[in-house]
Amino acid sequence: MFGNFSFAETLVLSVSITTAILAAAFWTLSPFIATLLGCVSLSGPTSLFAYRAGRRTVVRSLFALFETMRIPVAERPPLNEDTIPADLRSFSSELHSLVTRFESREAQLKQLSADTSHELRTPLAVIKGKVEIMLSRERDPSYYNARLEEILFHLESMQQIVDSILELSRLSFMGSSEWKEQVDLLLAADEACQFVSYLISGIRKQSLSRSLDFAPTFGNHPLLIRMIVNLIENASKFTPEGGELGVDSGHDLSKSVSFVRIWDHGKGMDEFAIRRCRDLFWRGNASRSSSGYGLGLSLVQRVVEIHGGEMEIESALGKGSSFTVLFPLDTVSLSDYDA
Repeated sequence: MFGNFSFAETLVLSVSITTAILAAAFWTLSPFIATLLGCVSLSGPTSLFAYRAGRRTVVRSLFALFETMRIPVAERPPLNEDTIPADLRSFSSELHSLVTRFESREAQLKQLSADTSHELRTPLAVIKGKVEIMLSRERDPSYYNARLEEILFHLESMQQIVDSILELSRLSFMGSSEWKEQVDLLLAADEACQFVSYLISGIRKQSLSRSLDFAPTFGNHPLLIRMIVNLIENASKFTPEGGELGVDSGHDLSKSVSFVRIWDHGKGMDEFAIRRCRDLFWRGNASRSSSGYGLGLSLVQRVVEIHGGEMEIESALGKGSSFTVLFPLDTVSLSDYDA
Protein backbone atom coordinates (compact mmCIF):
# COMPACT_ATOMS: atom_id res chain seq x y z
CA MET A 1 0.00 0.00 0.00
CA PHE A 2 2.79 2.40 0.91
CA GLY A 3 5.42 1.00 -1.46
CA ASN A 4 6.41 4.39 -2.87
CA PHE A 5 6.83 6.01 0.54
CA SER A 6 9.76 5.96 2.93
CA PHE A 7 9.43 4.51 6.45
CA ALA A 8 8.96 7.98 8.01
CA GLU A 9 6.32 8.89 5.41
CA THR A 10 4.51 5.58 5.95
CA LEU A 11 4.51 6.23 9.69
CA VAL A 12 3.01 9.71 9.22
CA LEU A 13 0.24 8.33 6.99
CA SER A 14 -0.49 5.48 9.42
CA VAL A 15 -0.81 7.89 12.34
CA SER A 16 -3.07 10.14 10.26
CA ILE A 17 -5.37 7.25 9.30
CA THR A 18 -5.50 6.06 12.90
CA THR A 19 -6.33 9.58 14.08
CA ALA A 20 -9.08 9.88 11.46
CA ILE A 21 -10.64 6.59 12.69
CA LEU A 22 -10.53 7.87 16.26
CA ALA A 23 -12.14 11.15 15.15
CA ALA A 24 -15.00 9.24 13.58
CA ALA A 25 -15.38 7.16 16.74
CA PHE A 26 -15.46 10.23 19.01
CA TRP A 27 -17.94 12.17 16.86
CA THR A 28 -21.00 10.92 18.72
CA LEU A 29 -19.35 11.23 22.15
CA SER A 30 -17.63 14.62 21.80
CA PRO A 31 -17.77 16.59 18.53
CA PHE A 32 -15.13 18.99 19.86
CA ILE A 33 -12.54 16.24 20.43
CA ALA A 34 -13.50 14.64 17.14
CA THR A 35 -12.90 17.95 15.34
CA LEU A 36 -9.44 18.29 16.93
CA LEU A 37 -8.54 14.74 15.95
CA GLY A 38 -9.80 15.38 12.43
CA CYS A 39 -7.55 18.45 12.14
CA VAL A 40 -4.59 16.42 13.37
CA SER A 41 -5.34 13.64 10.89
CA LEU A 42 -5.44 16.14 8.00
CA SER A 43 -2.24 17.95 9.00
CA GLY A 44 -0.11 14.83 8.53
CA PRO A 45 -0.97 14.11 4.86
CA THR A 46 -1.03 17.83 4.03
CA SER A 47 2.50 18.33 5.39
CA LEU A 48 3.67 15.12 3.73
CA PHE A 49 2.38 16.03 0.29
CA ALA A 50 3.74 19.59 0.59
CA TYR A 51 7.13 18.11 1.50
CA ARG A 52 7.07 15.71 -1.44
CA ALA A 53 6.03 18.49 -3.84
CA GLY A 54 8.84 20.71 -2.58
CA ARG A 55 11.32 17.86 -2.81
CA ARG A 56 10.30 17.19 -6.40
CA THR A 57 10.88 20.87 -7.21
CA VAL A 58 14.33 20.77 -5.64
CA VAL A 59 15.22 17.54 -7.42
CA ARG A 60 14.03 18.89 -10.77
CA SER A 61 16.04 22.08 -10.25
CA LEU A 62 19.19 20.20 -9.30
CA PHE A 63 18.71 17.78 -12.18
CA ALA A 64 18.44 20.70 -14.62
CA LEU A 65 21.55 22.27 -13.08
CA PHE A 66 23.54 19.03 -13.36
CA GLU A 67 22.41 18.59 -16.95
CA THR A 68 23.80 22.05 -17.65
CA MET A 69 27.08 21.03 -16.00
CA ARG A 70 27.43 18.18 -18.49
CA ILE A 71 27.92 20.71 -21.30
CA PRO A 72 31.58 21.75 -21.90
CA VAL A 73 32.52 25.10 -20.39
CA ALA A 74 33.13 26.73 -23.77
CA GLU A 75 29.63 25.75 -25.01
CA ARG A 76 27.71 26.11 -21.75
CA PRO A 77 24.85 28.65 -21.81
CA PRO A 78 24.40 31.05 -18.88
CA LEU A 79 22.37 29.72 -15.96
CA ASN A 80 18.64 30.34 -16.49
CA GLU A 81 17.47 31.35 -13.02
CA ASP A 82 13.84 31.59 -14.14
CA THR A 83 13.61 27.79 -14.05
CA ILE A 84 14.84 27.64 -10.43
CA PRO A 85 12.75 28.47 -7.33
CA ALA A 86 13.63 31.82 -5.78
CA ASP A 87 14.90 30.32 -2.53
CA LEU A 88 17.27 28.03 -4.44
CA ARG A 89 18.68 30.56 -6.89
CA SER A 90 21.54 31.72 -4.67
CA PHE A 91 22.60 28.12 -3.99
CA SER A 92 22.31 27.18 -7.68
CA SER A 93 24.30 30.22 -8.76
CA GLU A 94 27.10 29.49 -6.29
CA LEU A 95 27.19 25.81 -7.27
CA HIS A 96 27.26 26.72 -10.97
CA SER A 97 30.11 29.18 -10.38
CA LEU A 98 32.05 26.67 -8.26
CA VAL A 99 31.80 23.89 -10.84
CA THR A 100 32.73 26.27 -13.67
CA ARG A 101 35.84 27.46 -11.80
CA PHE A 102 36.80 23.89 -10.98
CA GLU A 103 36.49 22.78 -14.60
CA SER A 104 38.43 25.83 -15.77
CA ARG A 105 41.25 25.08 -13.32
CA GLU A 106 41.24 21.44 -14.35
CA ALA A 107 41.57 22.43 -18.01
CA GLN A 108 44.44 24.79 -17.15
CA LEU A 109 46.18 22.02 -15.19
CA LYS A 110 45.89 19.62 -18.14
CA GLN A 111 47.21 22.27 -20.51
CA LEU A 112 50.08 23.08 -18.13
CA SER A 113 51.03 19.40 -17.87
CA ALA A 114 50.97 19.00 -21.64
CA ASP A 115 52.96 22.19 -22.27
CA THR A 116 55.53 21.40 -19.59
CA SER A 117 56.07 17.90 -20.98
CA HIS A 118 56.48 19.32 -24.47
CA GLU A 119 58.98 21.99 -23.40
CA LEU A 120 61.09 19.60 -21.32
CA ARG A 121 61.13 16.91 -24.01
CA THR A 122 63.43 18.88 -26.34
CA PRO A 123 66.34 19.55 -23.95
CA LEU A 124 66.06 16.01 -22.54
CA ALA A 125 66.29 14.55 -26.04
CA VAL A 126 69.32 16.73 -26.84
CA ILE A 127 71.09 15.71 -23.61
CA LYS A 128 70.35 12.04 -24.24
CA GLY A 129 71.71 12.26 -27.80
CA LYS A 130 74.92 13.99 -26.77
CA VAL A 131 75.57 11.49 -23.95
CA GLU A 132 75.03 8.56 -26.33
CA ILE A 133 77.51 10.03 -28.81
CA MET A 134 80.05 10.67 -26.04
CA LEU A 135 79.78 7.03 -24.91
CA SER A 136 79.94 5.55 -28.40
CA ARG A 137 83.77 5.70 -28.55
CA GLU A 138 86.86 7.30 -27.01
CA ARG A 139 87.36 10.97 -27.89
CA ASP A 140 89.69 13.86 -27.06
CA PRO A 141 89.19 15.60 -23.70
CA SER A 142 88.42 18.86 -25.53
CA TYR A 143 85.47 17.19 -27.24
CA TYR A 144 84.07 16.02 -23.89
CA ASN A 145 84.52 19.49 -22.40
CA ALA A 146 82.59 21.09 -25.27
CA ARG A 147 79.75 18.57 -25.08
CA LEU A 148 79.51 18.90 -21.28
CA GLU A 149 79.20 22.67 -21.66
CA GLU A 150 76.35 22.16 -24.10
CA ILE A 151 74.68 19.71 -21.72
CA LEU A 152 75.08 22.23 -18.87
CA PHE A 153 73.39 24.89 -21.02
CA HIS A 154 70.38 22.65 -21.63
CA LEU A 155 70.20 21.68 -17.95
CA GLU A 156 70.15 25.35 -17.00
CA SER A 157 67.34 25.89 -19.52
CA MET A 158 65.35 23.08 -17.93
CA GLN A 159 65.97 24.57 -14.49
CA GLN A 160 64.70 27.93 -15.76
CA ILE A 161 61.48 26.29 -16.97
CA VAL A 162 60.91 24.48 -13.67
CA ASP A 163 61.72 27.58 -11.58
CA SER A 164 59.31 29.71 -13.61
CA ILE A 165 56.53 27.14 -13.29
CA LEU A 166 57.07 26.93 -9.53
CA GLU A 167 56.96 30.73 -9.34
CA LEU A 168 53.68 30.78 -11.25
CA SER A 169 52.30 28.15 -8.87
CA ARG A 170 53.37 30.20 -5.85
CA LEU A 171 51.78 33.34 -7.25
CA SER A 172 48.52 31.45 -7.83
CA PHE A 173 48.03 31.23 -4.06
CA MET A 174 48.62 34.93 -3.44
CA GLY A 175 45.03 36.10 -3.39
CA SER A 176 45.00 38.06 -0.14
CA SER A 177 45.65 41.78 0.21
CA GLU A 178 47.47 41.38 3.55
CA TRP A 179 50.89 41.39 1.87
CA LYS A 180 50.25 44.67 0.06
CA GLU A 181 51.92 47.88 1.17
CA GLN A 182 52.34 51.41 -0.14
CA VAL A 183 54.73 51.32 -3.10
CA ASP A 184 55.63 53.56 -6.01
CA LEU A 185 56.03 52.29 -9.54
CA LEU A 186 58.58 55.05 -10.11
CA LEU A 187 60.98 53.43 -7.63
CA ALA A 188 60.26 49.92 -8.89
CA ALA A 189 60.87 51.00 -12.50
CA ASP A 190 64.10 52.79 -11.56
CA GLU A 191 65.47 49.69 -9.79
CA ALA A 192 64.40 47.46 -12.68
CA CYS A 193 66.25 49.71 -15.16
CA GLN A 194 69.39 49.51 -13.05
CA PHE A 195 69.08 45.72 -12.91
CA VAL A 196 68.94 45.30 -16.72
CA SER A 197 71.26 48.18 -17.66
CA TYR A 198 74.26 45.96 -18.42
CA LEU A 199 72.16 43.55 -20.51
CA ILE A 200 70.62 46.40 -22.51
CA SER A 201 73.56 48.73 -23.05
CA GLY A 202 76.55 46.47 -22.49
CA ILE A 203 75.56 43.25 -24.27
CA ARG A 204 72.77 44.14 -26.69
CA LYS A 205 74.04 47.68 -27.43
CA GLN A 206 70.56 49.17 -27.08
CA SER A 207 69.50 52.46 -25.51
CA LEU A 208 67.02 52.56 -22.63
CA SER A 209 65.24 55.86 -22.08
CA ARG A 210 63.32 56.71 -18.89
CA SER A 211 60.48 59.12 -18.21
CA LEU A 212 59.53 58.43 -14.61
CA ASP A 213 56.94 60.31 -12.59
CA PHE A 214 55.22 59.53 -9.29
CA ALA A 215 52.97 56.45 -9.54
CA PRO A 216 51.91 55.45 -6.02
CA THR A 217 49.84 52.28 -5.54
CA PHE A 218 49.57 49.27 -3.23
CA GLY A 219 51.50 46.06 -3.77
CA ASN A 220 54.67 44.08 -3.29
CA HIS A 221 57.81 45.99 -4.27
CA PRO A 222 60.01 42.97 -5.26
CA LEU A 223 57.22 41.47 -7.36
CA LEU A 224 56.68 44.76 -9.18
CA ILE A 225 60.41 44.99 -9.91
CA ARG A 226 60.36 41.47 -11.34
CA MET A 227 57.31 42.33 -13.45
CA ILE A 228 59.01 45.39 -14.95
CA VAL A 229 62.31 43.52 -15.50
CA ASN A 230 60.45 40.81 -17.44
CA LEU A 231 58.71 43.43 -19.58
CA ILE A 232 61.99 45.23 -20.32
CA GLU A 233 63.77 41.98 -21.19
CA ASN A 234 60.88 41.01 -23.45
CA ALA A 235 61.03 44.39 -25.22
CA SER A 236 64.79 44.12 -25.59
CA LYS A 237 64.58 40.61 -27.02
CA PHE A 238 62.54 41.85 -29.99
CA THR A 239 64.48 45.07 -30.51
CA PRO A 240 67.47 44.94 -32.91
CA GLU A 241 70.99 45.81 -31.78
CA GLY A 242 71.37 49.55 -31.51
CA GLY A 243 67.60 50.00 -31.16
CA GLU A 244 65.73 51.99 -28.55
CA LEU A 245 63.27 51.03 -25.84
CA GLY A 246 61.89 52.94 -22.90
CA VAL A 247 60.18 52.88 -19.52
CA ASP A 248 57.59 55.46 -18.44
CA SER A 249 55.69 55.76 -15.18
CA GLY A 250 53.07 58.16 -13.89
CA HIS A 251 49.48 58.55 -12.76
CA ASP A 252 46.12 59.61 -14.18
CA LEU A 253 43.89 61.35 -11.68
CA SER A 254 40.86 61.29 -13.99
CA LYS A 255 40.97 57.47 -14.11
CA SER A 256 42.41 57.07 -10.59
CA VAL A 257 45.23 54.82 -11.81
CA SER A 258 48.99 54.60 -11.58
CA PHE A 259 50.80 53.14 -14.57
CA VAL A 260 54.10 51.89 -15.88
CA ARG A 261 54.67 51.60 -19.64
CA ILE A 262 57.42 49.68 -21.44
CA TRP A 263 57.75 50.39 -25.15
CA ASP A 264 60.09 49.49 -27.99
CA HIS A 265 60.62 50.07 -31.69
CA GLY A 266 61.14 46.40 -32.45
CA LYS A 267 59.40 43.84 -34.63
CA GLY A 268 55.90 44.35 -33.22
CA MET A 269 53.02 41.86 -33.21
CA ASP A 270 49.86 41.17 -35.17
CA GLU A 271 46.40 40.87 -33.58
CA PHE A 272 46.71 37.12 -33.08
CA ALA A 273 50.03 37.47 -31.26
CA ILE A 274 48.62 40.26 -29.06
CA ARG A 275 45.81 37.93 -27.92
CA ARG A 276 48.10 34.95 -27.32
CA CYS A 277 51.33 36.48 -25.98
CA ARG A 278 50.25 36.15 -22.33
CA ASP A 279 49.46 32.44 -22.65
CA LEU A 280 51.78 30.04 -20.88
CA PHE A 281 54.62 28.74 -23.14
CA TRP A 282 53.28 30.60 -26.18
CA ARG A 283 55.90 32.02 -28.52
CA GLY A 284 55.30 33.78 -31.81
CA ASN A 285 57.06 32.81 -35.02
CA ALA A 286 59.45 35.73 -34.61
CA SER A 287 60.62 34.42 -31.23
CA ARG A 288 61.24 30.80 -32.20
CA SER A 289 64.87 31.52 -33.00
CA SER A 290 65.46 33.58 -29.84
CA SER A 291 66.00 32.47 -26.27
CA GLY A 292 63.14 32.05 -23.85
CA TYR A 293 60.28 29.64 -23.26
CA GLY A 294 57.22 31.85 -23.35
CA LEU A 295 57.06 32.19 -19.57
CA GLY A 296 57.96 35.85 -19.01
CA LEU A 297 54.66 37.45 -19.96
CA SER A 298 52.72 34.72 -18.14
CA LEU A 299 54.54 35.70 -14.94
CA VAL A 300 53.86 39.38 -15.68
CA GLN A 301 50.15 38.70 -16.19
CA ARG A 302 49.90 36.83 -12.89
CA VAL A 303 51.66 39.64 -10.97
CA VAL A 304 49.26 42.12 -12.56
CA GLU A 305 46.23 40.01 -11.58
CA ILE A 306 47.17 39.57 -7.92
CA HIS A 307 47.68 43.35 -7.68
CA GLY A 308 44.19 43.97 -9.07
CA GLY A 309 45.61 45.66 -12.17
CA GLU A 310 45.21 45.48 -15.92
CA MET A 311 47.69 45.19 -18.78
CA GLU A 312 47.04 46.94 -22.09
CA ILE A 313 49.02 45.97 -25.19
CA GLU A 314 49.41 48.08 -28.30
CA SER A 315 51.47 46.77 -31.19
CA ALA A 316 51.79 46.68 -34.95
CA LEU A 317 54.11 44.67 -37.18
CA GLY A 318 57.28 46.59 -37.89
CA LYS A 319 56.34 49.44 -35.55
CA GLY A 320 57.14 48.07 -32.13
CA SER A 321 55.05 47.36 -29.05
CA SER A 322 53.84 49.08 -25.90
CA PHE A 323 52.87 47.30 -22.68
CA THR A 324 51.01 49.50 -20.18
CA VAL A 325 50.22 48.14 -16.73
CA LEU A 326 47.54 49.98 -14.73
CA PHE A 327 47.11 49.76 -10.95
CA PRO A 328 44.74 51.50 -8.51
CA LEU A 329 46.08 54.94 -7.57
CA ASP A 330 47.11 55.56 -3.96
CA THR A 331 45.63 59.04 -3.63
CA VAL A 332 46.81 59.47 -0.02
CA SER A 333 50.47 59.02 -0.95
CA LEU A 334 49.99 61.25 -3.98
CA SER A 335 48.64 64.06 -1.80
CA ASP A 336 51.67 63.63 0.47
CA TYR A 337 53.92 64.17 -2.56
CA ASP A 338 52.10 67.40 -3.43
CA ALA A 339 52.23 68.70 0.16
